Amino acid sequence: MTSPLTSAVEQILGTRVLGATRLPHGLVNEVYRVETTDGVVVVKVFRHRTWPEADKPPWVERQLRAHGVPHAPLLYYSRADTYFPHGLSISEHVAGTNALDLLRAGQLSPVEFATKTGRLLRRLHGITVARYGYLNGGAGMYESLVEFKLTHEVGERLATLPAGALPADVQGRVATLVARNLAPLEPRLRPVLVHDDPKPDNVIWTAAGEPVLVDWDEAVGSAWLSDYARLTYWLEGHGAAVVPAGERAAFRAAFFAAYGPVDLSADEIVRAEHALHVVHAADLTAFYDRRQDETACARIRARLLRLLG
Repeated sequence: MTSPLTSAVEQILGTRVLGATRLPHGLVNEVYRVETTDGVVVVKVFRHRTWPEADKPPWVERQLRAHGVPHAPLLYYSRADTYFPHGLSISEHVAGTNALDLLRAGQLSPVEFATKTGRLLRRLHGITVARYGYLNGGAGMYESLVEFKLTHEVGERLATLPAGALPADVQGRVATLVARNLAPLEPRLRPVLVHDDPKPDNVIWTAAGEPVLVDWDEAVGSAWLSDYARLTYWLEGHGAAVVPAGERAAFRAAFFAAYGPVDLSADEIVRAEHALHVVHAADLTAFYDRRQDETACARIRARLLRLLG
């Protein structure tokens, strides 16, 4: 019996499916590596009607193409229910190995990952958007980075938690810390396209030794610091298993050596990074609560409270 996935790919691409394997990365949508008679593609089946935002994938695709940012080209995209209730996308398959697997195996050094990913992110951050927030075709939403973070990644997320899940004053403490650490920097920041989840499991390392970012569902208009902070949030969390504590300073130094000059002092970067880690921990606490993953939720909740001090 032909599966819905096979039928969809064959009808859309006009090819024959030889096999499909669900990929382990990605917690929101279903992602498959599909081998066809014409080559390998990656199919993403959307689980939610409104996420990612309907206009985001094609808009991001156009920007990446126009600015020459390495990526997996989008071959097909639809949010219609023709094949699946919330639609699907089909992208070219990027030949290579997941960077996290290489780091774990000791076949990729943390410094090389930081260097080449920093260089790639600098290129990405050359794509400007009008305002911060959800992309809205490049128009964005907010003039203020702080307002975007506190409204969408803190306020809206924490409002979904059950009563008593966190101390009553947590949201106020987050707001105070973020405003103190980030607001003074806003005049020297600008909204750009950020991947917003550039950790190693979202990076394919090609045979030529170059990184390609995949899974652009989280992409938003934000400051370049957002991508750096997401990367270092991983570095100090799950990344601890592959990047020993003694190598993390070298990781950060390698990132900035490759990324190039920024209009912030080292101390300002540290404080902004801390604020963005707090925001991300708040966001993830709510995410894992929605998934009813109490183990992960408890771990992230504890990290949030440690970050708040």
